[in-house]
Amino acid sequence: MKQDSAAGYLAEIGVLTREWGIRGEMLLRLFDINVEELEYVDELLISTDPKKWRTIESVRQHKGQALIKIEGIENPEDARKFRGATVSAYLSEEPVLPEGIYLFSQIIGLDVKDEQGVCLGSVKEIIKTGSNDVYVVTEGGHELLVPAIKDVVKQIDLDKGIIVVSMPEIAE
Repeated sequence: MKQDSAAGYLAEIGVLTREWGIRGEMLLRLFDINVEELEYVDELLISTDPKKWRTIESVRQHKGQALIKIEGIENPEDARKFRGATVSAYLSEEPVLPEGIYLFSQIIGLDVKDEQGVCLGSVKEIIKTGSNDVYVVTEGGHELLVPAIKDVVKQIDLDKGIIVVSMPEIAE
């Protein structure tokens, strides 16, 4: 059954990192939800095939990631085709977040500018680290890693679609 907006709101929930085992399972690095919440999701969209809803056959926790089996992906060769693909799903309700806290899906795609207004690129990915997240900003084949800390991220404006940063000077 194809899901629709009546089921909630559509959100990017993670990235398929690699295949696992011989049955076509894949590791899914989750953004804003945990594995327990993913158990309530029946279907999802994969960015490489955005017009086709796919049924989740099983999901379980594995070393901090979700190990997921998707209908129609039966072996490692099938799964390998989806490496790096973003996964979206309808979630039951959009969470109410405290001021200054954002969902990954709200941050990914925003333009990043320095305090002088120079565009540094756009957020393509967010890396979770032990202490703080890191925004992966890309522009013209170049990659910039921006720590998501108050000293660096000065403003996030979802309405304007921008993040203003003050990058520290790099000693040579």
